[in-house]
Amino acid sequence: MGVSTEPTAYPTVPARRVRRPSWRDPRLLVGLVLVLGATALGGVLVAQADDTVPVLAAGSTVVRGDTLEQADLQVVRVRLGDAGAAYVAAADALPADSVALRTVPAGELVPASAVGRADELEARPVALPWQGPRPEGLVRGAAVDLWVAPREGTSEFGEPDLLVASADVFAVVEGSTGLGATGGAQVQVMLEPDGVRALLAALAAEDRIDLVLVPGPRG
Repeated sequence: MGVSTEPTAYPTVPARRVRRPSWRDPRLLVGLVLVLGATALGGVLVAQADDTVPVLAAGSTVVRGDTLEQADLQVVRVRLGDAGAAYVAAADALPADSVALRTVPAGELVPASAVGRADELEARPVALPWQGPRPEGLVRGAAVDLWVAPREGTSEFGEPDLLVASADVFAVVEGSTGLGATGGAQVQVMLEPDGVRALLAALAAEDRIDLVLVPGPRG
């Protein structure tokens, strides 16, 4: 068998010219829209993440009548929106005579309405004797109702009446004897002038006074 020495002819294929992408190319337009959309979404997320303001919060329970100092409070960043004006901004310096006009539990933001001057506070702490073990929850910053049963004899008392509702416990002072044994305690409650007057009258008459804890968080 002979071997052909003639070259094999192959069909020629014309080369395709690479065209530059055009602005009218739909794939390019879709990609551009996706890039712009991702950039805008990222900007919105970053703006929302930074939409916080520094405000003051109670480091520990602040009781009505407490003197307020910047060092006793802590700065937290929160997102408040339109409610920002209702709370004390960290950038606002507290006046030297600032006091708490109401109780603010530990960790909660300090409302602007809870801060005032000493001459705005009419409530005063009144000490009540307390015998026996302290009830669980009877601590500084708690709220108590004061009930008074009028004395009707040496050891007899009438029906109790509610004297003051939701009084703030300003302090609980444990008592002790000279030998170190636990004795009677004092519970100081913040009362308005009318409450002070009624309570002092009950103490003078040796009426029976009971404190009843108000359940639930303060605020």
